[in-house]
Amino acid sequence: NMLLDRQNTRITPEDFISNVVRYSKQRAIPRKLTLELTEDCNLRCKYCRYTINESRKKGRYHNSSALSYDSAVVAIDNYLQSYKSFIDTIPVQLIGLFIKRNPAVIGFYGGEALLKKELLMELISYSVSKAKELGILSIRPFVTTNGTLLTSDIIKFFVDNNVYLSVSLDGPQCENDKNRVYKNGDGSFAQVYKSLKYIQHNYPEYYTSSITIQAVAAPNYDTDNVNNFFLEMSKDNLYAGIN
Repeated sequence: NMLLDRQNTRITPEDFISNVVRYSKQRAIPRKLTLELTEDCNLRCKYCRYTINESRKKGRYHNSSALSYDSAVVAIDNYLQSYKSFIDTIPVQLIGLFIKRNPAVIGFYGGEALLKKELLMELISYSVSKAKELGILSIRPFVTTNGTLLTSDIIKFFVDNNVYLSVSLDGPQCENDKNRVYKNGDGSFAQVYKSLKYIQHNYPEYYTSSITIQAVAAPNYDTDNVNNFFLEMSKDNLYAGIN
């Protein structure tokens, strides 16, 4: 019941497992931290499990629970410290390449993250500042949003802070609004599309480099309508400037 390590030293199976775990932790790349800012949402998408749970009054559903600033800061500090510790193990000549391929990513999620707009902006600013303090050369905040609460000021803030933005949109109005609706049943397409066009017009470089569309292929959609919509928005095989 004894094993030999690389130095031919006898170790127990328990020690061997402990060594493997320690080795793995030391070399694990801390790829991304995701913070769920709130469990609340201003939409009631019909395929959303939380909307379904809400109607059933069973399981987790939309509610006002929110992440505190202090808890988020602890998580950000721990993540960035872990990332920095890993960076410090990489040969200097390889750090630039590594960071390019694996930037520090801090994601902000919901519910709908922009329902906590002030908290979101504070935490992005803190993340950028903390990364700079630790000498982390690249940090990429990542916000997932339904796109209905985007305003000119928050868009400018995202652009200024190099925020990667994932916007939910399922296709043209005739399809998207079958499922992606507000609490009163109204469709969300018009507001989301207006915001995307605003970004495209005012920040074209950001639009093509930092925005992605998150689309759900629902059973009740006409896939030809959806495909044609994104193809019409495409340029050089990118949908709306989005790979």
